[in-house]
Amino acid sequence: MNSTSRYQAWSKWLITICACTCLVFSDDLHATEHKRVLILHSVGREFRPWNEYAKNIREELDKQSSWPLDVQEHALMAARSSDPNPEAPFVAYLKALSAERLPDLIVSIGSPAAAFMQRYRQQLFPTTPMLITALEQRRVQPSNLTENDAVVAGRINFRFLFESFLQIAPDTRIVAVVNGSSPNELYWEEEMKRELKPLEDRIEIRWYDKLSFEDIRKQTASLPSRSAIFWFQMVVDGAGVAYEGDRALMSLDATANAPIFTFDDAFFGREVIGGPMLSALELSKKAGAVAVRMLGGEKPDSIKTEPMGFAAPKYDWRELRRWSISESRLPPGNQIYFRELTTWDSYGWQIMAALALILFQGAMITGLLFEHRRRLYFEVEAARRSAELAHFNPAIRRLANLPHP
Repeated sequence: MNSTSRYQAWSKWLITICACTCLVFSDDLHATEHKRVLILHSVGREFRPWNEYAKNIREELDKQSSWPLDVQEHALMAARSSDPNPEAPFVAYLKALSAERLPDLIVSIGSPAAAFMQRYRQQLFPTTPMLITALEQRRVQPSNLTENDAVVAGRINFRFLFESFLQIAPDTRIVAVVNGSSPNELYWEEEMKRELKPLEDRIEIRWYDKLSFEDIRKQTASLPSRSAIFWFQMVVDGAGVAYEGDRALMSLDATANAPIFTFDDAFFGREVIGGPMLSALELSKKAGAVAVRMLGGEKPDSIKTEPMGFAAPKYDWRELRRWSISESRLPPGNQIYFRELTTWDSYGWQIMAALALILFQGAMITGLLFEHRRRLYFEVEAARRSAELAHFNPAIRRLANLPHP
């Protein structure tokens, strides 16, 4: 092989090695490339139940994502009222925020956020994949979905919820519905009225959406006996006041004179009695898994998920006791949380061990006492017999000295 041929052969090997090296480094760079995720809240970052969904979804993304994530969260404040005017500045803000780089994924939390993104999608992110989640299936408009959208939704059956509560509290005659007056909350009031119509001959349903929250608290503090409270949401009350976090529900529970039940376990843990509810954790896990698939390049419209219904009923033991509801009335397959353990439940094995030790020690002491008394008895008996022998010995000796006849 001449020098030219050797040179060509070495050149081919060098090119091949360089190509492989570039491919490897390209894969490494792709693997370490961060993904940008935009989470859009419906009415604020601290409104329940949506804040629980957003928190859980972020945790699931951190667990399941193989890429570093740059997560940005923003809130659609305009959803608190029917006035669309505040939307324009927010659209301009999002547009400016993403001018240099579009997000790799949009996650809309709640139906107002989903509706907003669909209204301005072409203007903001026409081709960016979007996960629509933390909303009820009725709030999804199929005609507005694009090939870049995937949905993970829940399904609420209000009649089933109310009948489930009436099963554990059959004497209930009045149910007060606590719900706000934002556009989304008013939509759900109409849906509840439609679904609950068959129960009108069994219970009286009271609606408070026109009242301020303070007036609602006064009303629910003096409900007649055999009443209950259904908590839906309190984003904005009838006076236009917004209620973030837990303060509305906690305040209501502090003064209410009837048990509270609800539709979503994001509210469960302190004020509500429980029952069948949507599981914020399970729906968030499903949403997180779908989000990772979308970040990985899977076509959003090919990802189909069934709406998630109510999880197995769960109840707060403290609230059951507070409102004198018997556990025997609870449906099969229920779970009871926050049960206060008795002394026996908490320290049963220690008590058993202590009793066993006491019984063992008692048996040992009894045995020793018995042996002691037995020894004393034999000592006394031996002394008595010795005394008798001593008494008879002289007589025996005298008899022994008598002559034989």
